[in-house]
Amino acid sequence: MTNETQKQSAFNPYEAPGSAVADADAQTDQPAFFPVTRFKLIVMSLASAGFYEIYWFYKNWRCVETREKINVPVRTVFYPFVAYSLFTKVQKVAMEVQAVSVPGPGVLAFLVFVLALCGGLPDPYWMVGLGSFLPLLPVQTTIIEINRRVAPQADRNGNFTWANFVWMAVGGLVYLGVFGEMLFKT
Repeated sequence: MTNETQKQSAFNPYEAPGSAVADADAQTDQPAFFPVTRFKLIVMSLASAGFYEIYWFYKNWRCVETREKINVPVRTVFYPFVAYSLFTKVQKVAMEVQAVSVPGPGVLAFLVFVLALCGGLPDPYWMVGLGSFLPLLPVQTTIIEINRRVAPQADRNGNFTWANFVWMAVGGLVYLGVFGEMLFKT
């Protein structure tokens, strides 16, 4: 009889169904987007001759890929054309978590596109393209705020690693070659 009583107490047809419901305000240890401090973004973008910006887009698209199916390598290669899409996704998540939103994603994406084109200009005008990280700063500010809200314990990625120094060395060699060619043109 006790066994039958246990079976009856285990199943209650009038009980509300139990399921794991994700709380919208739940905090995790996984950031929603690529965490990096503004200072590191600036230094790495300048020191790596713009390669870090491509990495920045890659890492952020990887974070988006955890929420929806996308082709990360293609979006990374064509980042000047799809920056608007990423910026609006950041803006959408910012609204969901009640963080400061991306100011003017369309304007910022247009600036990314124009500054990417500046890299192909003749000497010395191509140097305008070195500022191509500037439109990323407001977006990164929003990303930092989003990550603070959804993953307060996550690493802020402000320290420089050996890989960062390797990319800085590569950027230094690129600058050395470019400026050397400019100086010794005949």
